[in-house]
Amino acid sequence: SFYEPFSLEIVEMDYADDEDKPEALASLLCDIVNDASVNFFAYDIETEMRSKGFGPGEGFPEGMIYYAWDLRNAKVEMSAVDYIRFILDWAFDMLDDEQIFPLDVEREFPLNLEREIIKPAFERILHVYVILFHYHTENP
Repeated sequence: SFYEPFSLEIVEMDYADDEDKPEALASLLCDIVNDASVNFFAYDIETEMRSKGFGPGEGFPEGMIYYAWDLRNAKVEMSAVDYIRFILDWAFDMLDDEQIFPLDVEREFPLNLEREIIKPAFERILHVYVILFHYHTENP
């Protein structure tokens, strides 16, 4: 898989007594996605990257081609900038899904939240941060 080189273990976190682990992880994911979004959209990095012609195989690392999936679960090749937008859109859609992140305090989080939802989301957002960091170091 595309993500095999990365191993992300969710370590034990300190969280408030009134907040359980799923709520703490959901809150942390929301903060990380919002931060990545601010860095990408508010500072207009998307426009900057597009103006420099970041196509598939361009960006970080050089020659890297990013893949995502479409609505038919087909693999789609995309540039680093398209990958960032795709992952951020995907993350916001997921955070808005009440089946995954319930707003009603009476509803439980899914049992697979940490392993099958939070961990892959953190890994994908980590890729976004790596691309943004590399872009900033190459284009101060």
